[in-house]
Amino acid sequence: MTVSSAFKSILGTQRCVVAEYTSDQGPYLDDFFLCLAYEDGETHEWVRGDSHRQAQVMAEIEEKVGGPIHQSPLNSSADYATRILYPPELVNSPYYDFDERSPTKDEMGFLGRLFGVTVIDRKLSREVMDYLGWEE
Repeated sequence: MTVSSAFKSILGTQRCVVAEYTSDQGPYLDDFFLCLAYEDGETHEWVRGDSHRQAQVMAEIEEKVGGPIHQSPLNSSADYATRILYPPELVNSPYYDFDERSPTKDEMGFLGRLFGVTVIDRKLSREVMDYLGWEE
């Protein structure tokens, strides 16, 4: 999956999913993101605080769906969580599935050995994969 800060219009002809997700990384690291996944396999993700892009994407979504997208309860979450904003038939479904696991030796640094760490892997949810026609 390619993740970048690029942007292309969601008003095109291909299917897309727009979502947001949060992690437990805040307040010192970015932890609230807006995500796009397109039928052609392209994905994009950027920090929700990027107000220019956020406003651009949200305006296009609202134009496409014919009304406002409600603000998310995720912006104050302190855990890993996701919520699909578009398309309407997937609203509030999970965008990512999160799996918790123990880190490999290469992933565990000094602080991890000292305090213990957990690694959270994420992958697109089955709902998103099915909607976009993607195979695992």
